[in-house]
Amino acid sequence: MSRRRERIPDHQQDSETAAYWRAQNQLVEIADAWVELDELLAAGSTPGSGASKPASRAPIDAHVADVRAEISGWVQFLARALMEEVTVERWPGVPWAAGHRVAELWAPPTIDTGELVRHIAHERIGHFVMHPDQQMRADFLAAAEEWAGLARRTAWPSGARWLRTGVECTEHDTSDLGQRVPCEGEYRVFMHPDQEQIPDMVCDVDPGHRITPLEWQRAQRRKPMNPQAAARLARTLRLTGRIGA
Repeated sequence: MSRRRERIPDHQQDSETAAYWRAQNQLVEIADAWVELDELLAAGSTPGSGASKPASRAPIDAHVADVRAEISGWVQFLARALMEEVTVERWPGVPWAAGHRVAELWAPPTIDTGELVRHIAHERIGHFVMHPDQQMRADFLAAAEEWAGLARRTAWPSGARWLRTGVECTEHDTSDLGQRVPCEGEYRVFMHPDQEQIPDMVCDVDPGHRITPLEWQRAQRRKPMNPQAAARLARTLRLTGRIGA
């Protein structure tokens, strides 16, 4: 039987900057999937089934429970590594120590796995992507790819899911004081595996804020282009297979 040649993992081909971006998105994807996995576990049903299992069966989906346990173990490993290797400084809350920072070991801001992995993605991803131990760095990048894939396949087996674009929402909101303030959201797109066109980009804070990719590109032409945002959007679309690799 012929075997398809194994593709070289993306993390072995990427530059440090691209690896940083990819790993961050993979951890965010795990965090997003964690919410869905929680719901699946509580419902005791398979993804997309729309109904709970019959009363004669166990109310907990064993496969989902196993996936959550495996991912949780890896996230806890990351947290322990940060606790052992990262020192943070803070201002003490006592008047006689004013002007002197206190150094202390990093501590997890939460015990929730989904929130913790999202925090690591946004605040501590560089510790692993740029770790001085090359083996540690390589193991982390490989594991991030593996666990993100497992979380994605379990939470969204059909392949349809929200993808983050890294593009800030261009709309405005109204504050409690009636002031017009920029929206703090970020655009994302809901993609199906067989989708031929990029759908509207929808704000993750206010779903009423939406824009087509073409409208966003036109808006960028009327003001200085944000190269970082444009590059992140291009990478996201490339991951969907909608533009050339």
